[in-house]
Amino acid sequence: MPCALRRASLWRCRRGNVAIMVGLTAIPLIAMIGGATDLAQVWLVKSRLQVGLDAGVLVAAKIIGTTPAGTTPNTTDAINLFWSNFDTIHKPDGSWGGFMGATASKPIIKTNADGSVQMTSSATVRPSFLGVINIGTVTVNGQSTARTAAYGLELALVLDNTGSMAGSSISGLITASQQLLDIVYGPSNDTQPHLWVSVVPFAVTVNIKNTRTGWLVPGSLNPTDYSPSTWMGCVMARTANTGATDGDDFNDIAPSAGHYFKPFLYPDTYHQYPSTAGLQYTDSKGKKQTWWYPGDNDWVPATSRPAAK
Repeated sequence: MPCALRRASLWRCRRGNVAIMVGLTAIPLIAMIGGATDLAQVWLVKSRLQVGLDAGVLVAAKIIGTTPAGTTPNTTDAINLFWSNFDTIHKPDGSWGGFMGATASKPIIKTNADGSVQMTSSATVRPSFLGVINIGTVTVNGQSTARTAAYGLELALVLDNTGSMAGSSISGLITASQQLLDIVYGPSNDTQPHLWVSVVPFAVTVNIKNTRTGWLVPGSLNPTDYSPSTWMGCVMARTANTGATDGDDFNDIAPSAGHYFKPFLYPDTYHQYPSTAGLQYTDSKGKKQTWWYPGDNDWVPATSRPAAK
């Protein structure tokens, strides 16, 4: 007899219990599966967003670090690299769609106070299952920071500053040298760890060391001329004006008779330019002293002088 007709035993009826329990548990089970699927989608989008930022910021740091001071860096390549990593779906109309249907904001690139470069962006994800419980979109944020690496380096700049460079040539040399230093040091840095730069002027003198007196024209070195200092080893380029043959240095001719060097001397100008008698003064011992104009090559440190009247 059906349970419905057996009123006294209705509370003991067990038919259909499994179906009811499955129906009741199916709702939270489906919700959990859908939530897990949507959360996985959000995580994958955030991961792909971070990959794009990591790739883009490396290029941005290189571009900004190698852009000369006063020039606006062109970070288009860095932004394009971000999009190429995040947008992976080629739509029929030729446009590119976001990863897993997500849309991202245009990356923002900025330089921090410590010189590092930061790229930030956000992505909007539209969940499939969470929309049932009125969760429309989920926004994830990402950022990545990088800085231009400074490695140990010893750089020597050999610059031609002779008369043939007069005019626009020397101006171009100065500009190019400054741009190179901006690239090596960074546009806003004056120092970098383990980085040294020396400047070697391309002129008419060279140092052969003061022990190589046998390379000099006999009798051309007078030690008294260098007093109170000594000859440091500088010599002039070998030309007919120095008693040698033009091209000796270019052809790497060994120093010998007719091919010797002539020692270089930049005479001391200390006390070479006395003032007028009206600019004499009395020193601390009561002795009259002459006020001397400073020269352009004073070997002896200049003493204190009274202001000219």
